[in-house]
Amino acid sequence: MNILNTKPHILLCLEKWYFGKPEFGVSNLASNISSSLELSDLADFDTFYFDEYYAVNGVPGDEAFLNLCHRLIPDLIVILWGLAHEDVCNPNISTLCKLKTEMKIPLGVILSDTVHLSLMKKAETILPFVDFFIPLDSYISFKISRKPEKYIPLWSPIDSRIFFNPERERDIAISFVGSLKNSGYRDRAVFLDQIKCHGIDVYHAGGLYKNDGILSERLSISEYAEVFKRSKISLNFCKRAGISQLKGRVFEAMFCGAMLLEEENFETARLFEPFVDYVPFRNTNDLIEKIEYYLKYEDEREKIARNGSQKAYERYSGTAFWKRILEIAAKKKNVQPSLRSRGVKSNLCRHFLWRASIEGEYFARRMLAKLRKWLY
Repeated sequence: MNILNTKPHILLCLEKWYFGKPEFGVSNLASNISSSLELSDLADFDTFYFDEYYAVNGVPGDEAFLNLCHRLIPDLIVILWGLAHEDVCNPNISTLCKLKTEMKIPLGVILSDTVHLSLMKKAETILPFVDFFIPLDSYISFKISRKPEKYIPLWSPIDSRIFFNPERERDIAISFVGSLKNSGYRDRAVFLDQIKCHGIDVYHAGGLYKNDGILSERLSISEYAEVFKRSKISLNFCKRAGISQLKGRVFEAMFCGAMLLEEENFETARLFEPFVDYVPFRNTNDLIEKIEYYLKYEDEREKIARNGSQKAYERYSGTAFWKRILEIAAKKKNVQPSLRSRGVKSNLCRHFLWRASIEGEYFARRMLAKLRKWLY
């Protein structure tokens, strides 16, 4: 081991459960974020769940989070900002201020639903304390910001151990995995009803609620991925309340080898080529025609599915996601894979590094353990 090449240490601040509620099950996005970082092997990391801390202790997790930051002294903090129950799922302004002004730890915030005006308003509120934002769903929603240069749009990272092409026969002709009951997604149910009236059966799974707003059994992340693996065509609706988004389903479907058939939008077309990597549709009639065409012409469908899957793996993997974040952090704050220290601690660090470069791995391991214990 060469201690001079020690990986950076990242502290992830995530929601454990969807909407911060245990009854809604584990958050797929948060799971993909941490799992993709683990798979990338680009950094060491720890995770703090604000919603879990509140559920266990009955108080917000800010004090415990700050104590963890003081103990770990991470090179970078990355927060997935929760939309619901913000006082429970996210650090407060005072905590962010201390990270910025007292601890001076670089901070990145992942935003998953920037088409929500409320989320963009919150982002602007915390903007002075954040080094960079990572919108996952839109290339333009942050243009309203007074500092749009702080926003670097990426994509939803995927755990490729769960989302992958099983290279087997697919027994579902066309599927849609997602919510139908949310008020922002009413167009989805309309599309599916019109398709069914035309005699096309769409396999539907997922979503938080069954009929009449009753909480349903949510799919586990493995069960969720299995639907994509079984599907020849994966249907995706990209709009929320009429505004286009780059959905995580785009990458989940492609990683699993299904052909993506998606509502026409400019967000997905930024990353993938229409009719080469996926197929867009304009309206119900166009959707019905394309379903019938691509189910009939298997070779064309499978070619598009392969193209999309290959591009997703090559350009938009979880490793590429985290590599980009570390590059952004380095440019913003010159983040280096190093132990944070000042004054006499900094001099001691340099001395240990110099000794380690001369005396080798055994000394490096022994001294690193002592140094961390002394610093923390």
